[in-house]
Amino acid sequence: MEWYGEGKEVMFTHCSTSTAELTFAPLHLFLTHTETFLYTYLTRRWRPLH
Repeated sequence: MEWYGEGKEVMFTHCSTSTAELTFAPLHLFLTHTETFLYTYLTRRWRPLH
């Protein structure tokens, strides 16, 4: 799953290492795919890229 932050120029995935992923490392450590989805859905700060 790939996500893009609205208003930001960063993208990160759960299956590859990148600068953005390192930036969001705490989020990845404490949230699972489902929890991340719910978090982003509720906050509406992120949208999925297709």
